[in-house]
Amino acid sequence: MESIKERNNLVVSYLTLGGLIIAVMMVFGILMLLSQGGLLNLSPANFYQFLTIHGTGMVGAAAFAAAGVMAYFLSKYVKLSKKIMKVNLVFF
Repeated sequence: MESIKERNNLVVSYLTLGGLIIAVMMVFGILMLLSQGGLLNLSPANFYQFLTIHGTGMVGAAAFAAAGVMAYFLSKYVKLSKKIMKVNLVFF
């Protein structure tokens, strides 16, 4: 029973970090919208840096959260290594 609780804690960690990354990427998205609306003066170089950060961050956060969801459902059928999940959580 303890392994199920630890597995769920790891899944919650994946989803929480994915949500935090998405929230930070939303800030970059809002900054870009403010720049497009003329309320914030960003140079084209800064705008495209924000665009790159926003895009890669959103894709990465989605992949990160999806890894947590896949681990949750897959662990119901296959014994997954908690060590590998932790390593993936740290180095992803």
